[in-house]
Amino acid sequence: SSGINSTSTGHLHVLPMSFLSSDSERIAYTIACFVDKNCCVWQGTSRPNLIPDVLYKVTVARGEHRDALEGCSVYQLNRKVAGVIMVVENRNPNRWFRISCDSYNTSNVVSTRGQITTCDWLPPLSRMIIMILTQLDETCGFKIQSSYKFNLVSECPVEEPRHKPAIEGSIHRA
Repeated sequence: SSGINSTSTGHLHVLPMSFLSSDSERIAYTIACFVDKNCCVWQGTSRPNLIPDVLYKVTVARGEHRDALEGCSVYQLNRKVAGVIMVVENRNPNRWFRISCDSYNTSNVVSTRGQITTCDWLPPLSRMIIMILTQLDETCGFKIQSSYKFNLVSECPVEEPRHKPAIEGSIHRA
C-alpha cells in the first residue's frame, strides 16, 4: 500500500530511478497506476537536480539520524529500499567537514560511486548524498555494514582531493 489517501486530491509525482552497474545496461520500466477515481497521467520533464533533491529530502525525513560532530549529521535510509542512501550535512558556517565511509562488510550491492569506500570534504553550510548502495542480484539477499570517521577543520587541505573516488559531472548545491 502506498499510504496515499484515496479521497485526497492533488498531484502525485512518480520518479522512476535506476542505478546501473555499467553504462551499457538500460532498464525499461512500466508504471501501473490503479485508482478508483478519474485521473490524468502524462510524462513530463523535470527540473535539473530534482532526483537528488527528492532523495535528500526523503532520506532526511525518513532515515536514521546520527549527529557526527557539532553541526554535522549523517542520515541513512534503508527502510523500503533495496539498499541504503547515505546523506551528510555540514551546518557549520566556518568549518569543513571530512567524512570517510567504509562499507567493509558488504555483499551483493553496487555503489553509485563505483566503490564501497569513500572520503569526502564538505564545505561549510553544505550537504551531499555521499553514496547509494543498491542490491545487485535481486534473487539473493544483501548485506550492508558501514563505519564512519569524522573530522572538522577550518580549511580543506590543498594536497588532498575533495572527493575520493572523484565525482563525475557537476555537484549540485541547494
